[in-house]
Amino acid sequence: VSHDRALLREVCDEFWLVTKGAVGPFDGDLDDYQRWLLDQSKEAAKAAKEAREAAERETLIAANPDLVVGRYRDSAVVNMRTLLKKAFAVSHKGVRFSVTQPRGSGVNSVDVRWTGGPSEDEVREVVGGFQSSRFDGMTDSHESTRSVWTDTFGGCSGIFYTRK
Repeated sequence: VSHDRALLREVCDEFWLVTKGAVGPFDGDLDDYQRWLLDQSKEAAKAAKEAREAAERETLIAANPDLVVGRYRDSAVVNMRTLLKKAFAVSHKGVRFSVTQPRGSGVNSVDVRWTGGPSEDEVREVVGGFQSSRFDGMTDSHESTRSVWTDTFGGCSGIFYTRK
């Protein structure tokens, strides 16, 4: 066993891999082994990220039992309505919100409208987390802002707020 790569390159013509409680021949050279280590590291990081996201998803579902689970805009619209009613039921009693999906090819936004009551900033605080991308006018492109929240409760490409 050695960690001296120069020595290993000079004296070894075969390599053995010790991993996951087993020993076996390694099919490749030191460069292949380095790539294998990098791949293993990437796989472990991906698995750890997926485990964290799954745990966060379960926590979100438990903390928000009134919300519908679903990744897409339909779920986001239903959940926005639920959260707006809940958030402003006492402080702005009687204010009605319209949360709708514009129709058309390539449209994935949501319109939120209401009369009186909370400010746009207050409404944005409640439902802004459903926006899963944003448009960058300088580059004429969309940038994904997906999160575990939007993957769990739905998302949309934009939210348009109209207070009358």
